[in-house]
Amino acid sequence: MAISFGALGAVAHGTTSLSVPHPSGIAAGHLLALAIVNKYPTNAPSTPAGWTAGPRSTGGTTPNGSDQGQLYISWFYKVATGSEAGNLAVTITGGNTSSGRMYRFANATGTWDVAGCTMTNTVNYAAGSTAVNCLGDSDPGIAAGDMVLTNFGCNTDVHTISGQAVSSSSRRRPSSSRSTPPGASGCSPRKANSDD
Repeated sequence: MAISFGALGAVAHGTTSLSVPHPSGIAAGHLLALAIVNKYPTNAPSTPAGWTAGPRSTGGTTPNGSDQGQLYISWFYKVATGSEAGNLAVTITGGNTSSGRMYRFANATGTWDVAGCTMTNTVNYAAGSTAVNCLGDSDPGIAAGDMVLTNFGCNTDVHTISGQAVSSSSRRRPSSSRSTPPGASGCSPRKANSDD
């Protein structure tokens, strides 16, 4: 059976903690995916109770500071019980700034096979650089009918994303490209397929 996209929760912003809204319409068996972007590595978010940690990527080539520096991008997932509501508390020890968003997916069986990999930004940032190209560091086994999620973080609040594209090579390594300002970093994909 096909995977269907359900809903997005609102974006949450914070520093050392986030209160991430659950998306609407959650029912038992839905897949919930949580993406967190924060500064600076090694201050990764703690895995929320009942969730499973997915891949984490880091990136950025400029020194840490205002509107520049290293980012952490983390994925978490869980199969919903149907009792999820309100907001999910996420702790980021020693974080500087952070954002998070939750996604909801459904399939006919409520059974999920989830895999992921980290990604590397293949663009070397230079003055005036406007492109990001992320390549999967391994093959998570993407196949026909899978849902692929990628996440991208930008370490400034003065950015404009003018376009995006996702593609996969013959080696089934996902690539994600977006136009963005210098200093942006980190990509991390997550694939999910229904096990039916």
